[in-house]
Amino acid sequence: MRANTQVEHVTPSANLTVVTATGSTPGPQRSVNEDRVLVGRRSGDASAPLVLAVADGMGGHDGGATASEAAINAVVLSQENWDTDRGDWFERLTGLFALAQRCVAERASSPHGPRPMGSTLTAVVIDRRSVVFGHAGDSRFYVFRAGRLRQMTSDHTVAHDLLARGDITPEDAAVHAGKSILTRAITSADPVEPEQGHIDLVVGDLLLLVTDGVHGALADADIVAELASVDAGALPSLQRAVDRLLTAVREKSGKDDASIVLAGVTR
Repeated sequence: MRANTQVEHVTPSANLTVVTATGSTPGPQRSVNEDRVLVGRRSGDASAPLVLAVADGMGGHDGGATASEAAINAVVLSQENWDTDRGDWFERLTGLFALAQRCVAERASSPHGPRPMGSTLTAVVIDRRSVVFGHAGDSRFYVFRAGRLRQMTSDHTVAHDLLARGDITPEDAAVHAGKSILTRAITSADPVEPEQGHIDLVVGDLLLLVTDGVHGALADADIVAELASVDAGALPSLQRAVDRLLTAVREKSGKDDASIVLAGVTR
């Protein structure tokens, strides 16, 4: 198993440092990785908010890869135009997801474009000590704090909706046929209203974004066991955790593309 990894150090204001590591690997039977990850900020502005994002494309090979790439490109385009002194972060994220939908629709409508297609998108913005996020699909954003793993986003799937209504049990949801059927995503057809949320950072936090190729293969306990020993301020420790989690996905016979963004918060 070979993971394509990238690393980056960033230092936002408020005396906090965020260190990031990423990894992405295609499924063992796939020739194309339909996942995309992003760690970055507005070009040329070291004080701009940091954005973490993952996208998991749908539509088979070219279609899925094209859709996830379009979604991530929308994140890049959006952050280039953000004025951090004006506006509301939830408004900005709503605009980001609207742009992502237009980008996917544009790619799908081109004469030789693959269609239909779509993508999940989970985008996390770190602005000083605050984190805001927007989300559509079944990728996930977690916060690991004081030994506890907290899932910040919902899975927008048929199985999750049934679970939320009390129609099935968590055990049923784990094997339900609807666990892979999305009820919300970035598609070429309709605009999507993102799920949104906010938290304040605490020194020692680990922020984890994963596509369903990771959480579909690993239980929360597997993830906690790996994150428990991570030094949030040490790049080698973060990267080792990413690589070990991706290795664990394959050892658990995970068949999907798997992608991770892991960020540690320190002083």
